[in-house]
Amino acid sequence: MMTNKQFVIVGANGPIGSSCSRVLRSFGKQVLEISHSPSPGQIGYDFLTDSPEKLDLDKNVDYVLILCSGYSNLTQCRENPQLSHQFNVVASQSLLEYAFELRMMPIFLSSDHVFDGLKSGYCEADLPNPLNIYGEQKLIIEEFIRARFKNYLVLRSSKILGYTQQIWTIQQLRELRDSREILCFTDRFYAPLFVDDIPRFILAATERNLGGTFHLAQDEVMTPYEMMSEIARQMNLKSNLVIPDLMRNKKYLDFYPADTYLVNDRAKTCGKFRFTSFDDFIEPLKAEK
Repeated sequence: MMTNKQFVIVGANGPIGSSCSRVLRSFGKQVLEISHSPSPGQIGYDFLTDSPEKLDLDKNVDYVLILCSGYSNLTQCRENPQLSHQFNVVASQSLLEYAFELRMMPIFLSSDHVFDGLKSGYCEADLPNPLNIYGEQKLIIEEFIRARFKNYLVLRSSKILGYTQQIWTIQQLRELRDSREILCFTDRFYAPLFVDDIPRFILAATERNLGGTFHLAQDEVMTPYEMMSEIARQMNLKSNLVIPDLMRNKKYLDFYPADTYLVNDRAKTCGKFRFTSFDDFIEPLKAEK
């Protein structure tokens, strides 16, 4: 049991970081928040200029580092490869070296983009083959952690579901509520993940002393079109405003894999974990109507 651990969350203002802070605190855990753009009560950390020693963490405290910061927009990573490399690789490696010196256990939030999307149903034993810069950078950190640490968690996920305005589904829902059409792909496949399942799994994994790589995903494979059509149906919104579109007809600067469905069997079995279903995710949205 990790009852006396203090969780250090890097990227605390993003959707994943803020969820980790909120959920971990709700379970009585001690949390230290670090952000590139800090809010009151958080520690500011400039990923371009700061050294980890600035954090001045107590060597006598038993910390767990949750690394969920990142430069995650695929197009921006391609347009600004040096900047994204500084954020996603250089700064992350520097923080991980600091964690190693303080004997901190790292938890790294990775991505389904480490896979090429040429098959359906990726498990942890499948070999990564990233086809875009973002996936390459995530894989670099995964391999760095495996080479440097004995005890670690690498958590891969894809589309994140949640209730904040930063989340894609909420942005699209706002458009539907305003009676505006939304274009949604019918040829992009993944198993989306409710964001609060990430800190919940972290608690389950750390309490059971689990380590290694885990895929976090709901059980059902969906397309963006299916997701928003189902939300429209259950919330009695105009489903004809959800317009089918094809990702393969778009001209992106970098490659977007079409099918990166992650198989969650290891997380469910080893962590004895139940992932939030898409219907369960929708229920609170219906209550807000």
